[in-house]
Amino acid sequence: MPSPPSSAAGSAVVALAQIPRLAAVLRGARARSPASDAAEGSQGKAAKFACADRVGLLQADITTLRVDAIVNAANRSLLGGGGVDGAIHRAAGKELLEACRELDGCDTGDAKTTGAFKLPSKHIVHTVGPVYSKTKPEQSEAQLRSAYRRSLEEAAAVGARSVAFPSISTGVYGYPIEDATRVALRVVGEWLTASEGAETELVVFCTFSKKDRDVYERLAPEYFEAGEEAEEQADGAAPAEQEAEAGATAAPTEQETEADDAAASKAQEASAPPEKVELDEGVTTRAQAKTVAERRSASPQQERAATRD
Repeated sequence: MPSPPSSAAGSAVVALAQIPRLAAVLRGARARSPASDAAEGSQGKAAKFACADRVGLLQADITTLRVDAIVNAANRSLLGGGGVDGAIHRAAGKELLEACRELDGCDTGDAKTTGAFKLPSKHIVHTVGPVYSKTKPEQSEAQLRSAYRRSLEEAAAVGARSVAFPSISTGVYGYPIEDATRVALRVVGEWLTASEGAETELVVFCTFSKKDRDVYERLAPEYFEAGEEAEEQADGAAPAEQEAEAGATAAPTEQETEADDAAASKAQEASAPPEKVELDEGVTTRAQAKTVAERRSASPQQERAATRD
């Protein structure tokens, strides 16, 4: 068996189809606690976005994702740093640094795009999240919302249909993970349900730690619902797969088809009324004609034996 493809950093590449969908997470939460379906956020009643099948959630190295675009939680210089920013620069190679120099930095809440170079993705959207301010939390939230939204706009501008986000500003910038997650879920839900996000097929939340992933999983039911399509698939295979399976079960084998044809032929012959035929031997029915034909084809010895019998 061939080895799975690897990223520049040596880790196995994660294909789009391997990324778990949020719809499955919602179904799991609903099964564990039906009350979670009616949950409301601590900051007021949250909107319910019916697009969970277009959202992914996993704990992974974002540099290994084969999506159209990954988002880099960068600093204002765009010249690399610590955390996910440093990891992306190392994995993409020195060409990324050269490309970022040409961008001449980026303001907080804004985003700019480069190629992905050695990464399995096609583009890198660099955004600058806010340094969290305990004295001005509203300003921090507005800047974080802008960082997510501008990243989605940049990704759409380069034709990216799948986009992966890290948890922006939750590292050294000190944004509380729960508050940041709420902003991320809300902005992505708004984007996917608006006309401007119609071409976006998948937005992925890619967390560095299981702890952060658990926060997304716990808060997601407050903002997203599984939707009809996701619920139909909850009990097993997708509708198309179920139809294919049913078709495979109902399709007769070649031997069964031949047996059915033979049985139908015999039944038709038995039920058909005697049909008059004109033969010089004076035969009047098909059954008698068949007997005469068999005798004609028999050898003289076989015919004499039949006569004696």
